[in-house]
Amino acid sequence: PDTGFKGLGPRFRRKDLLKFSPKKSDSKALCFEFGRLDNEKTVSVEFSPNKVPFAQEKANRLGQLMGKVLGEVAAEDELKEFQDLWIEKVRDMLFERKAIDEWIRIRS
Repeated sequence: PDTGFKGLGPRFRRKDLLKFSPKKSDSKALCFEFGRLDNEKTVSVEFSPNKVPFAQEKANRLGQLMGKVLGEVAAEDELKEFQDLWIEKVRDMLFERKAIDEWIRIRS
């Protein structure tokens, strides 16, 4: 809140619009609530990345490579392998929508 944009006069105010709440219906899910300012309607989103279907050996390899990539010690071929696995998982989620009802829930 201290760093939020206070706006230009009465317009473009962003201060205090982002709020966090510990309310969760699933302890392993990432939970978000989006609310409109004009009509106060809200929607809740629960994202469970651990439930996204992905072959276990690929998930394990992705985890191994992520440490190296984030630590900036991955070799060129490891970086490419990580990118390929990451894109495959994202493609499965966004385009194939594999088991989407298991890993994302939207409630209004």
